[in-house]
This record gives sequence, structure tokens and C-alpha cells, in this order.
Amino acid sequence: MKKLFFLLYILFFVNISAQLPMEVTVSVDSTEIKLGQKIEYNIQIKSDSLIEILFNEKLTFYPFEILEQTNLETIRNNSNYLYTKKYSLIHFDSGNHWIPQQKINVNGFSAITDSILVSLAHVEVDTLKQPLYDIKAIIAVKKNYNSFINLGLFFSCSIILAWLIFRYLEKKKLKTDETILPFERAIQDLKRLENIQLSDHQEYKQYYSRLTDIIRRYLEEEANVSALESTSDELLMKLELLKDSGKMELEMETLNNLKKVLKHADLAKFALSSPDIFIAKEDRVLVKEVVVKTKEAIPEPTKEEIEASEAYQRKLIIKRRKNLIKIGLLGLISLIIIGIGTSMIIHGYFPVRDEIFQYPTKKLLSGKWIKSQYGTPPLEVETPEVLVRIPLENDSIKLFNYKGDWGSPFLIELKFGPPIFFNSEDEISDEEKDLLSQNIFEKLIQGLEKDGAINILPKNKVLKTKGGIEAIHLFGSLDIMDNTKEKNSRCNFLTIAFILNQRFIELKMIYEKEDRYGKEIEQRILNSIEIIKEL
Repeated sequence: MKKLFFLLYILFFVNISAQLPMEVTVSVDSTEIKLGQKIEYNIQIKSDSLIEILFNEKLTFYPFEILEQTNLETIRNNSNYLYTKKYSLIHFDSGNHWIPQQKINVNGFSAITDSILVSLAHVEVDTLKQPLYDIKAIIAVKKNYNSFINLGLFFSCSIILAWLIFRYLEKKKLKTDETILPFERAIQDLKRLENIQLSDHQEYKQYYSRLTDIIRRYLEEEANVSALESTSDELLMKLELLKDSGKMELEMETLNNLKKVLKHADLAKFALSSPDIFIAKEDRVLVKEVVVKTKEAIPEPTKEEIEASEAYQRKLIIKRRKNLIKIGLLGLISLIIIGIGTSMIIHGYFPVRDEIFQYPTKKLLSGKWIKSQYGTPPLEVETPEVLVRIPLENDSIKLFNYKGDWGSPFLIELKFGPPIFFNSEDEISDEEKDLLSQNIFEKLIQGLEKDGAINILPKNKVLKTKGGIEAIHLFGSLDIMDNTKEKNSRCNFLTIAFILNQRFIELKMIYEKEDRYGKEIEQRILNSIEIIKEL
């Protein structure tokens, strides 16, 4: 029985071995590297037949990190198949670290790789040549409340303006009331008293106060009688004197009716009397009759008085027109302020302010841009305005420019010249490419210095145009002498340079470092660059 089990075990093992005719090996390009240096980790599987290999999607090399990995490559060598997969690993702690074992699935069976020990050397720092400094303390920066202050000022100005408009309209209404003829105003005021409900002493007092004010004001304005400051007896005495002198042909009944109303009013205002509702309404009718009779009793105005009145009316008309113009202007200003404020809330303070005051680069960014082709080979680029050809003594160089003065808000310069050092279409080595790039950098920096730039802080990288052509991208900051202000202006600069078809092409942009829209203009121009290969 034991022999049977042993025989089955041997057969099973032989079967598995037959299913896994392969060798799995792992290797690294170096087991001793510097801190931060990349490691190339290779997994190779050798088999005498085609096999199915699956790698775990969550493969981990902790403590190492995966930078990149290649697809599984298959190479047939005589009667064998060689499967290779490569990983680029990195780690930033010095010391000895193990790359852990990896589990691979081959034809449904698991294969385990060996672990590898890698030594990461510590980077020594020579403190004699490179001194060490303490970490700088945190600097407290004041918060910028400019936006909140501007909004607060806007709302404050809006409230003050609204209050001033309200006050002006209120005064305008009072002045308009004053332009109505005294007789018409008195009749209108008496008509308003018809619907007043009288239920207690206070209401009677207010009613008679308004009633007597109407008749007193009318007599003062229409009959030139000082009625507002006179007592009831003094007012009646003045009217009787006018009647006796013939200046006002009042009937005795009219004076008696007025006397009756003034008596009831004095009782209501000073003696806490509350007359019957019918008496109060009758008194209003009597006052109306007094107004009408007084109007009839006043003598007809002379020619001089009529002319003076007409001149007065003309002045009133002119004054009304002026007031209407003022109201219109105030309304227009209010609408403008409200519109500006709303735009600031939606779009922001600076974009709206710069649009109103025509900030130079904001004007460029918001304007209609033009896409044109320049030079040979044709370079297509979109700019705020067409670049102007600048004549030069050297015919081999073509220069196109926009706002060529270095003191302008945004300088754009496009130059086509003879090639330097190498033709980009030739096959050159990496060393020659590095030399070419270095020489181009030096040429570009020298060009900036020749134009008057100082304190240049350059950076560089490789940039690709729309057509996939690689260009050298030099950018950074520099100082330009401002001849008018006699001081240096700190500016950003950007230069795109490449060699194509025996021509050296350079696109340069310079603008103030603090310009709020310079980066947007720069990026828009960069995104539009394209070499036209076929016309």
C-alpha cells in the first residue's frame, strides 16, 4: 500500500515538472548605488515552449518605488523562449535594503523569484566647501484684504449714492409742490381731508391743524397776508383792514365763515374740544368757500405783474429741465456703478478695473488676435497684432517685431537667421546635441545682454510645437533699464529657439514680472506656434 502511494507521488511530481520546464531568474544592473539613483530590475523566464505568464497588477517592491516598467518581451533563441520584463526602481534612504521576492503565475502555477540585497551609499557633504545653514524662521505675512476693502468701498458708495438720490428726489418733490399755484394746491389739500376718519380728540386736533394751515398758507401766498405767524384774531383783523382799504373785495359772510372755522380750530387745539363730525366736515366746506371767495376778491394783476409772472414761469420751466437732466445723469451714474459692481462680483476686481482703465496687457489679451505666417520655413503664430518686418543691414537675418521698444508693456520679437554649429536634420551624437544646446543657450543669453538686459536668471527645458518639432525653451527673469524713470524694471523673458531647414528660428517675449496678464498672453502665443511644412 505504501509503495502505491509513493508511486502516485512520483508520477504527480513528474507531471508538475513536465508542466514547468522553465527557469526564473532576477537581476539588477548594480547592487551598490548612490542615494536616489535608479535601479534596473530584470525578471527573465526561460522555457522550451510557449507559456502563459501573468504578473500581479499590484506588484510591490517595498521599500523601493516603481518609476516605470516595460511590457513583457518574448525572444526565441534556437529551441528556447526567453521572456523578459524590466522595472525601474528608486529609493531615498541610505543603507542595505532587500528587493523582495515576487510571485509570478506561469500556466496557472506560481513561481517565486529570489530576493536581492542592494546597498545605497550615503551622500557625504563637505561642510568646509559647502557650509550648512539653519532653517529660516517662519515669516508672518500680512493678509491681503484689498478685495474685501474694495467691495466694502463699493457698497458704501452705493448706499451713500442711493441716499443722496432719495434726498434729491424728496427735495425735488417739495420744489415741485411749490411750483403749483397756491389756489390749486389749497384745493388739492382740502380734497385730501375728505377721507380722514375722526374718532378721538387727537385726530380732531390734527384735522383742524391741517385745515387752518391750508387757509393760512393760501392767504400768505396768494393775498400776501402774513398769516402763518398770526393768531386767529390778528389774521381776521388784517383781512378786515384789506377789505376796508379796498385792496381785497371780501364779503362779510366770508370773514364770518373764516372766523367760525378758526374758533372751532382753537377749541380743538387748545381747549381739548372735539366738535361733531358734521361740524368738522362743514368747516372744511367753509374753508373751501373762503379760498374761492378770496381768489375772486383779489384784483386782476397788472400787465407788469403778468409779465413778471410769465418770466417766473419760464424760469420754472428751465429749472425743471435742469432738474430732469440732473435726475437722468444721477440715474445713469447709478446704473453704471451698479453694473461695474456686479461685474466685479462676477469676474473679479482687477479684470473689471483693468478693462475700464484700459490696462495695456489686458487690452492686448481682450482684443482681436491675428494669426499670420512669417519667414522661411513659414512659422505660424497668433499675436495681438501683426508683427512688423524690421529692415536690417544683414540680408541673411529677417526680424519681425511688435512694440519693439524694450520699455513697452509686452515685447514680441521673431528672428530668422543662418544656422549655427549643426544642421538639425543631420544625425548627431548625444554629446554633439548637448554641445549644440549649450552653444544655443550661450548665444541667447549673449543676445539678451547685448540688448541691455542685466541680472539674468535663466532656466531651460525642451518644448515641442504642434507639429512635434523639438525646440529649446529658455525662460526666466532679467532687469531692463527704464530710461524715463531711470531705474531697473524686473521683467520675465521667454525665448523659443530651434533649427529647421538650414535656418535658426528664435521667438522672444519680454514683459514686466508683476504684469497680471503677461503669462496668459505668453501661453496663448506658445500654444499657437506651428511650423508650416507644406504650403
